[in-house]
Amino acid sequence: AGGDGGGDKKVTKKPSSKRAALDDEVDDVWLEAIRLTRLRIWIFLDDPDSSAYAYYCSCGILCLILISSITFCLETMHNFEGNPQRMFIFFIIECICIAAFTAEFVLKMLCAPAFVAFMTSPLNLVDLIAIMPFYLEQAASGSGLQGTRIFRTVRLVRVFRVLKLGGRFGKIQVVATAISESLDMLAMMLFLLTLTMIIFSTLIYFTERGDYFEDEDVYSRKTDIACDSTALEGDQLFTVDGGKTLVLGCERTESPFKSIPDSFWWCIVTLMTVGY
Repeated sequence: AGGDGGGDKKVTKKPSSKRAALDDEVDDVWLEAIRLTRLRIWIFLDDPDSSAYAYYCSCGILCLILISSITFCLETMHNFEGNPQRMFIFFIIECICIAAFTAEFVLKMLCAPAFVAFMTSPLNLVDLIAIMPFYLEQAASGSGLQGTRIFRTVRLVRVFRVLKLGGRFGKIQVVATAISESLDMLAMMLFLLTLTMIIFSTLIYFTERGDYFEDEDVYSRKTDIACDSTALEGDQLFTVDGGKTLVLGCERTESPFKSIPDSFWWCIVTLMTVGY
């Protein structure tokens, strides 16, 4: 009887252990299925070259970015501002674009292999900044913030949506990588540019600042004179006191090189356009 009892115990253990093993296998299958689904969604959204459908989806998002950027610019035109029907059309387009951007961002966030790395990536931060102003604007539209400086600032942030285009072109990312790896040389170029700007701004200041006229409290050159039509009818700009007093209808204007910092603008524009 004791042997039979021991046999019964063995019989009852085997089904329970098999059932537990089967449950573990089912759980593992579900977890593996979820992991594979997340991985496929991530590759689909992150790599346009992974499949034809991924490429079409990327092109669709790119078109929505362009449409949203164009409507953002058109909203500021005077011809559209006073037309409620056209503004409503712009709002519908904006809602469709934001819905697509939000769905893309949320899916990528939920399926990202590394959540922290995803949230700290510059391109993903641009995506987040691009969609947040819409929701902030809708939240502020029903409050007293509408029309305030904060509300206008929120609308201004929408311009960062254009930066989403950078994440859609691989060559732009190559350029960004090249710039980041050349920051030391760019810093040296900026130092040389600053040095050149200070030297030549100093030279142009002492050469072209003009004379100081105490009665008008300005530095002015002989060519810094503005006259009205009546004064231009004559052939003289100065009275007979040695060229210090202007005739009636003329006044001295301030020299654009009245200080070295004021000369920075001339110097930087000359360097960036003429080149010397």
